[in-house]
Amino acid sequence: MSVRALVRVMSVMVVVFLLLFGASTAGAQELAAPVDRVEVSTGSYRLELVMDRPLTAAQVARYEQELRGMLRHEQQVDGPVDMDCGAVFSPADENGRARIERICDRRQLRWTYRISSQVRMIIVGPVTETGLWYFINGVRQPRNSPHVEPSDYLFHGTMSGVDAGVQVDFQDYLTFRHNIGPGGAGSITFAGSARMV
Repeated sequence: MSVRALVRVMSVMVVVFLLLFGASTAGAQELAAPVDRVEVSTGSYRLELVMDRPLTAAQVARYEQELRGMLRHEQQVDGPVDMDCGAVFSPADENGRARIERICDRRQLRWTYRISSQVRMIIVGPVTETGLWYFINGVRQPRNSPHVEPSDYLFHGTMSGVDAGVQVDFQDYLTFRHNIGPGGAGSITFAGSARMV
């Protein structure tokens, strides 16, 4: 049997195997296709890097391992956190640290977010923040102002109209260029939830 005939037989055997075990040929092609992103996430915080050029699965695995190795892990709280007057809530993960402070006499939550030094090492150029979205008891409130700032900037804002007995859910999205592998676009999403007691 020639090499060409052997390759055809092996290809047919792979397709038959995939069909027998429920995988489509399209699914098999997706598994073998190059990947264009690397993601590291913890709960409601996520770092995503989209590459300018596709990567092999082995390259993606290597970059994910390198990112996890350079980022420190801090425990993140899942679910709403109870906040009394003057309380400070500081959720953090490998990507950065938020700080939420309740100011009762002003009916506000003041927030800050700083990108971790480890992630700042891979950022090239400015960071674009969309402006924090927040919801009080599920009702969308006005979005905070967007910013375009250096990666070491302390992003900040205010969530207003916060009274005892309400739940506040928030999320922000930051984008930037990165220097991992072929380079590309990166993003950080951070989110949380707090109950005012």
